[in-house]
Amino acid sequence: MLECMPSEIIDEIPSPRVLNSHLHLSRLPKEALEKKCKIVLILRNPRDLAVSYYHHCKGISCYEYDGMFENFLPLFLEGKLVYNNFLDYVVEWEKAMEERSEIHLIYYEDIKTNCLDEVVNLAVFLGVACTDDVLREISDKCNFEQMEANKEKHIPEEVRKAIFKENFSMYREVQVPILYSYNIQSVDL
Repeated sequence: MLECMPSEIIDEIPSPRVLNSHLHLSRLPKEALEKKCKIVLILRNPRDLAVSYYHHCKGISCYEYDGMFENFLPLFLEGKLVYNNFLDYVVEWEKAMEERSEIHLIYYEDIKTNCLDEVVNLAVFLGVACTDDVLREISDKCNFEQMEANKEKHIPEEVRKAIFKENFSMYREVQVPILYSYNIQSVDL
């Protein structure tokens, strides 16, 4: 995560490099825009994002959040969480995409429904030539079950204990809580 790493460590990573971030465009290092770095923006359905973010905040120790979803949702909708307002985030990126050709948009839901097409489109955007077999292999490794099975086993146990609460997993299928008093569909997105 770009926002969790000192710039000295980032500078040591050889180019081309892939960096991950949840930052608003305006908070990215100015060099990313000046050098016209290729940016892949992945957006997610706001309802699923809110539920995922809720479990993220509940499962990572430093957030110290242990409340219920119905108390979390207003914080999410009002932008009172770490990454501020989701709608402002989307509007900022949307404006940038109108002005810049080096931003590629992928919807998370499209990855889930047709990952191979999204991988092919991404390869074209990045200018990477791949065989059909390589593209299929990448697509297979990006499926939820594969990521869940492989990602967390690389995290040392002492790191897991220091960062994550007991029984927390970064990967979980979104299951929207049924009992809450807010109708997300009524929010003007």
